Formats: sequence, C-alpha cells, structure tokens
Amino acid sequence: TTAYATLMLAGPADVDQAVARAGERGGRLLKGPFATYYGQWQALLADPEDNVFRLACVGLPPGVMAPALAAT
Repeated sequence: TTAYATLMLAGPADVDQAVARAGERGGRLLKGPFATYYGQWQALLADPEDNVFRLACVGLPPGVMAPALAAT
C-alpha cells in the first residue's frame, strides 16, 4: 500500500472520539492514536471489510511532542 484515505478532523479529541466510535461500529484500530513527525495526531484503522484508512488532525494533544526524525 502506498496511500491511505485520510479523514481530517478538527482536533486531537475528535480523533480520539472517532477511534472509539469506529470500534463500537466494527472497525479495528491498527495503530494509534500517535504523534507524527510532521505534527499531526493520527490513527490507522480498518473498517469491517478491511479497508484501511487514517483519521488525523493538524496539531497534537497538550503535552505531546512530535517525534524527531533520525539523522541520516
């Protein structure tokens, strides 16, 4: 897979709530929620038919910092 559909939400709390609601409706959390190096709060999920998608927002929850990229 080279790309996932990404649903952009208003803020970190919205991502967290949508993750919980997806689980209640048969979705599966694959990863997250987590901070990306580019400053988004993101989760990777699969729907009941195994279609993979992301929930994300620009910005991080209070107290969470974006991880640094490793030097190459």
